[in-house]
Amino acid sequence: MRFLLAVLAAAFPLVATTITKDNSLPHLFQALSIEVNGNTKNVYAGQIGVYFNGSLPALLYCADPSVSLRSGPVSVYAIPEFLYAEGDRLAWLYNTYNATLTEGWQAAALQLAIWEVVVDAGDDLSTGMFRYTGNIDPQIQALANQYLAASAGQSSMGVQFWVPSQGSSYSQTLLGAISASEIVEAPEPRMALPLGASMFALGFYRSHSRRRGTITSCV
Repeated sequence: MRFLLAVLAAAFPLVATTITKDNSLPHLFQALSIEVNGNTKNVYAGQIGVYFNGSLPALLYCADPSVSLRSGPVSVYAIPEFLYAEGDRLAWLYNTYNATLTEGWQAAALQLAIWEVVVDAGDDLSTGMFRYTGNIDPQIQALANQYLAASAGQSSMGVQFWVPSQGSSYSQTLLGAISASEIVEAPEPRMALPLGASMFALGFYRSHSRRRGTITSCV
């Protein structure tokens, strides 16, 4: 597994908050079989319902198919997309397509496209460390390929990565358009890195239907 990015920043503010998974939130997803670095996983791909600080609902996407999302609450930091390799492309994918989704299979296709960009920085779901080669739905695969083709060379802003404060292997890193400024009454104070600490490494791996109910594995 390769690290997605070692972040270099001087006095970059980190907003500490908590997320709690809530399966009762309305969201779109579908069960799929995927392959991550040679290992087959059965996952529910699509939107993930969470509450910030126990009260603010949001629908986010999984940024790493190799790590499961804890039920919570999980302390997380908000990191903007421009600090990540391919972050601007992921922002474009989210901003362009998330609001257009009406079916679980469509959300699954967007999730596949996100995973392909995060893990392989590529456009081919059948090669690389991330593959959609198990329980293949041609409709989902075709739409995911469409998303990937359209996103090549594109960029946008406004997406946050919500990274667990205890490390990326502790719980899932999520991404979505909700901003840190929307999070109120954070249980932990806003923290700024000292000017002397000009570097910090945010290590998370570059491993990185239609149904409503209990979500397992990555989502």
